[in-house]
Amino acid sequence: MSSTNSCHFIGRLGQPPVKRMVGEKHLIKFSIATNRKYKDGNGEKKEETTWVNLEAWRGLAQGMGSLDLQKGALLAVHGEYQQTQKDGVYYHSFRMTSFEVLDWGPNAKKNEGNDWTKAPSSGEPDLGQGW
Repeated sequence: MSSTNSCHFIGRLGQPPVKRMVGEKHLIKFSIATNRKYKDGNGEKKEETTWVNLEAWRGLAQGMGSLDLQKGALLAVHGEYQQTQKDGVYYHSFRMTSFEVLDWGPNAKKNEGNDWTKAPSSGEPDLGQGW
């Protein structure tokens, strides 16, 4: 049986994405909140929020950057988990390979001229460098 490095998250955007250029490559950074509801040992309802920090590079970043994504938008993202080590410290990251906007949120409007609501999934993703 073969293995795969694949992560999926569905969550709400914490704030509008931050866009910038790294050399000639597009980069976009943002965070989504994922929630888990459960009952504790006493039967009390609990909710736990985990923030997932994300980055997208090149074409995917350019496409996401053309959208009017606002705080609260519901996103589904897919990508790969990465772990790197520098000076004895481990760093964890999530390399995004595709995304889909599930709900634009109450204050956002779609950019009708752009069809970037789903990233292309054919072929190897253009993920850029810097990981």
